[in-house]
Amino acid sequence: MFFFPTLSHFTLGNGWTGSLGTRRYAVDPPAEGMLHTVVWEGPNCRELSEPIAQGDFPLGEEGLAALRQWLDGQRP
Repeated sequence: MFFFPTLSHFTLGNGWTGSLGTRRYAVDPPAEGMLHTVVWEGPNCRELSEPIAQGDFPLGEEGLAALRQWLDGQRP
């Protein structure tokens, strides 16, 4: 399962990056109440890779739950 922090981490304006196997993901710091998330295949960094999937989720508990579920569907 993809791991990422609790809602308070994002409400403080932080982003997050992580991986599961060769699958990488980044959650950008919140902008306009949304969490923009990008998934790509490693081993390269985000800037040198083509996105596999991108999504936007509302900043809140429901949005975070939807983001977790969406990320789980992006597993290799």
